[in-house]
Amino acid sequence: ESSLLGISVSAAAIIVMPLLAYGKKNVAKKIRSSALKGDIANTISCAYMAGTVLVGLLLNALFHLWWAENIAALIFLYWLFGETKAAFKEARENTHKQ
Repeated sequence: ESSLLGISVSAAAIIVMPLLAYGKKNVAKKIRSSALKGDIANTISCAYMAGTVLVGLLLNALFHLWWAENIAALIFLYWLFGETKAAFKEARENTHKQ
């Protein structure tokens, strides 16, 4: 079921996570941390996931489409799979360059 709390937390994450990623990017640059730079991808993924949850919750709350969150999650997983595949490819290429 949709709840006002779930909708609020998801909406807040959509706003806060990109700001957090931006802050992490600045800090990672200053301290030259590749680990923190890599963590930015997790933060952005969290924002996308929150967006997915929010869409599903709103569709359920407004139109009683109980299955909408499941479909949104499958779409998110498809996107995440592509992003993960690209990250592994980039990591392999960077390993071979060194």
